[in-house]
Amino acid sequence: FISVIYDTMNEYEVDVCHRHALYDSDEDDSNEPQLGNDDLSFGSPSVEPPKGGTLVFALGRISSVFVRTYFEVVSAPVFSIATNDSRRALKGHNFTSGGEVDTPVSSVFRSSATVLVCLHEDELNADHCNTWCEGILAALRPEQVLVLQCLPLHEHVDPPASVSCFLRSLHTSSWRQAPLATFLEAPNIVKGEAAAILTQCEMKEIPAALLVLYGSSSQSGLESVNAYLPLLSNSLIKDAVRKMSPSKATPIIKSLLRKPNEDFSHLYM
Repeated sequence: FISVIYDTMNEYEVDVCHRHALYDSDEDDSNEPQLGNDDLSFGSPSVEPPKGGTLVFALGRISSVFVRTYFEVVSAPVFSIATNDSRRALKGHNFTSGGEVDTPVSSVFRSSATVLVCLHEDELNADHCNTWCEGILAALRPEQVLVLQCLPLHEHVDPPASVSCFLRSLHTSSWRQAPLATFLEAPNIVKGEAAAILTQCEMKEIPAALLVLYGSSSQSGLESVNAYLPLLSNSLIKDAVRKMSPSKATPIIKSLLRKPNEDFSHLYM
């Protein structure tokens, strides 16, 4: 197995010499589970967590569009996480007002009788990732976890030549399925939410796997989304996958990729 190390910078470092994960954090080490803090609030699940269930985390916009397109997703979320101070909790929200209105952070939807999907497009600040992950795992109690993440090509230490995108994977020591893709090579790392999820699943002995898509900025959003297509054959999610031809999926993907114009007028007041 390839294992990983979670350190105080919220990073997973590939380590082929060990079969376990080492946890070291500056957060509170008390035995009580940390299911929230002053910045994050967790709702109560509106459904009973499915027995033998799989939880799919879609981290970032590309991963979320892939799940929204190719998975059956019930319209109303069954569980949600919000923040009342987006400046403290979320990266890139320095100019938003805080402490007034709850800002959605993540939404969990039912996809099938055994699959839940967590859509998480905004990136949390490092000191919130562990609490966010603990709260979700405690509320939903999944028996398997899949994590999808898209990273810029330049973040890979030694990307394959003449390739605009490629997949890499990591998994916890309790994962029993075949790897989702070629293992992520040392000394590459994953950070933030993905690192927190793998760490918590390793500690709780929840089988978990991460599928990372590395993509070039010159690659279209449509190409990036469709690079995840090999995942759809995985047995853990087969009941949640929509039967859809590429020609039918293309307009849905393009529609979901459109982002409304952001209003920066408050910067010039």
